[in-house]
Amino acid sequence: LKATFFVSAEAPAAWEVISTALPHKIKRKSQRRKIWYFPKTERISAYIFSLHAGPYRIWKSEAGNIPLRLFARQSFAKYVRPKEWFLITQQGFRFYEKYFDIQYPFHKYDQLIVPDFNSGAMENVGAVTFNEAYMPRGEWTQNQREHLAEVILHEMAHMWFGNLVTMRWWDDLWLNESFASFMATLATAEGTEFKGAWQSFFDDMK
Repeated sequence: LKATFFVSAEAPAAWEVISTALPHKIKRKSQRRKIWYFPKTERISAYIFSLHAGPYRIWKSEAGNIPLRLFARQSFAKYVRPKEWFLITQQGFRFYEKYFDIQYPFHKYDQLIVPDFNSGAMENVGAVTFNEAYMPRGEWTQNQREHLAEVILHEMAHMWFGNLVTMRWWDDLWLNESFASFMATLATAEGTEFKGAWQSFFDDMK
């Protein structure tokens, strides 16, 4: 079931408001309130639309002409490694666009690290969410770095398979997820520093 979404959101002026597209207008309503206006989305499955709001810390970068943003709550920001996060994201875009021979089909790519989430990560169009549990609060091990790279690339793979191309109904969800796991391991092994990703796949996930 697919639809377009046309959204506006009122929130505290100091907050960030994030959705499928970048806002085309932000209007101050009062000293403490703003309204964010978002353009109409592409026709997408209803389950991959999202809206987020809060006093996030924000980091910015780009992958070619794709704007990249990374968000985390202020008290968690010290644990985030934005340079590494953006590097994996940029490597993922280079690999997938070449592999699929289709440009990224949406307008921007935000990633949000959220404190409470009922699963590991979710491939919302243009605004992917990640559970904070993926982010170590101390020194990172090589396995933790590789695992985070695989999760980032798993969700990115869904932008093509799951979001651009969608299974007919929920009983095909196994294919959606299996394909993303396969592509994430392939992209990690061939597009990043983690060349042993297939061994990790057989040791852990399989």
